[in-house]
Amino acid sequence: MKFRLFLILFVFFSVLAKSQYRKDSVYIFTQDRIQIDKKILSPTFAELNKSTAYGVLELDYLFETGGLRKAQQAYDKRSPTFTAKGFNELGKFRLGAIFKFNNSFEDSLANGQKNDLENLSTFYPYANKAGDYNRQNYSISTSLSYRIFDNLIPFINMDYHKHMSAGTVDPRLSSNRFILKLKPGISTNFKKHHLGLYGILGNADEQVSLQYKNAEYKVSLLYPDRIHYMNYGYGNSVIKDSSNVYKYDMYRGFGMQYAGNIDSWSVFANGAYEYYHNANFNNPRSSSRHTTPIGVFDLYTTSFSVDAHRDGRNGRQQSVLFSAVHNEGIDGNLKTTGSLNIVNYKVNTLNLNGSYYYLWDKNKSYAKELGISLAYCKDSRADISQGVLLDVSNTLVSVFHTQYFQGKFSQSYQFTLNPYYSFPNNTSLSFNPLSSTPFLQNVIFTDYYFAKTSFWGLKVGGEYKNTLFGNNNLGIYASIDYRKANDLELRTDLNPTFIPNGHRLIGNIGLRMYLKAN
Repeated sequence: MKFRLFLILFVFFSVLAKSQYRKDSVYIFTQDRIQIDKKILSPTFAELNKSTAYGVLELDYLFETGGLRKAQQAYDKRSPTFTAKGFNELGKFRLGAIFKFNNSFEDSLANGQKNDLENLSTFYPYANKAGDYNRQNYSISTSLSYRIFDNLIPFINMDYHKHMSAGTVDPRLSSNRFILKLKPGISTNFKKHHLGLYGILGNADEQVSLQYKNAEYKVSLLYPDRIHYMNYGYGNSVIKDSSNVYKYDMYRGFGMQYAGNIDSWSVFANGAYEYYHNANFNNPRSSSRHTTPIGVFDLYTTSFSVDAHRDGRNGRQQSVLFSAVHNEGIDGNLKTTGSLNIVNYKVNTLNLNGSYYYLWDKNKSYAKELGISLAYCKDSRADISQGVLLDVSNTLVSVFHTQYFQGKFSQSYQFTLNPYYSFPNNTSLSFNPLSSTPFLQNVIFTDYYFAKTSFWGLKVGGEYKNTLFGNNNLGIYASIDYRKANDLELRTDLNPTFIPNGHRLIGNIGLRMYLKAN
């Protein structure tokens, strides 16, 4: 494991060592950063408005705290993250990569005996006892392509992710997950239009276990918050049913990318379809007792995004961004229906995001930018045997203003002001009061109130950049995000463990190094 990680990092930093720093906009303006980041792992996007090299190193520290949160979200979270990203062209070869490592610490997290990667799937343990959690993530995404002819570029992308979660309070979580995806594809062009096609092949495995240091908590019913349950749906759970789960997963799918100039706009579009199959066992594959799965979960994800950018006269620039992600998942579980072919748990989500940026005086020492964004989120989850149906949708409206100052001697400053408001569109919850479970009280009721809560927020941030040794540029940045909940009308028939209210404070501070060529 350590050798593979060392090899990946060695190859990656060899690329970044030749990354190029230029006194241009890809290191300064938000719109140009969005464009260049999309090109890192896409040979198709890289063909439009070509850049030969790019590299950024980032060290970030994020913290968040407050009671405006979901049931399976910690009150406090602290997460240092290191990111290295970039691409470079070496003759006919092109190599791009994004490496990330973070080590997050969560305090006062209850009902969270699972990883935080697949939030739509089910089949995991939970307990109402709040405790401290530590999570680590190693991930690297790479793209390697080779130009056979001017209009034919085969490529292969790889996504590698290693995750670990651990709890420090009985029942103590231990979760280790490994994901590997390969995306082979080919890119071609037709005059000024570029098209890429790729497939998705992936596998994952995970082991989840709960352990007790105090044996009395494990066997006694005198401590109800320390009793662990297995969640087999959305409200269907069994007390102390299992303390070990082995997951073996599969990913399959395909995608298409387009890049081209339409009138005076540069257009980048991506569409993908992915099928995820999750199988759960009580015993590992190496065991003689490993047979058929106890539960399965199938998730079908369709995603689409399109970005359009336009450079106008007198330093004016516009960007229009849109993305949509639709998820539909169903389960099969021997514990709930007695058959893997009968569906009990259903989930359906839709996320839509749209943004518009307008920048002017880009070629002057003082540039200004205005923008607006709209986000719509719909989430519907049902447990048929328990009679639970939670159907929610929310809208987030956000406006922002950014100012850029270009000083002498390569100095630059950036300041952003971003107020926003979130409100519910449709929120409904139905359940059978005669079939109540701890999951209903501990998780569903709280998430229902969170979805019904409207809140306003304000985010302010800034970055200072200056030339460092070797003409590399170093950026120091910070931001603070404060959101406050409005008053909420409570239902008399619900008794949640806690009600989301008050505020949430999110902040981060960090360093960025923009690399130059040797």
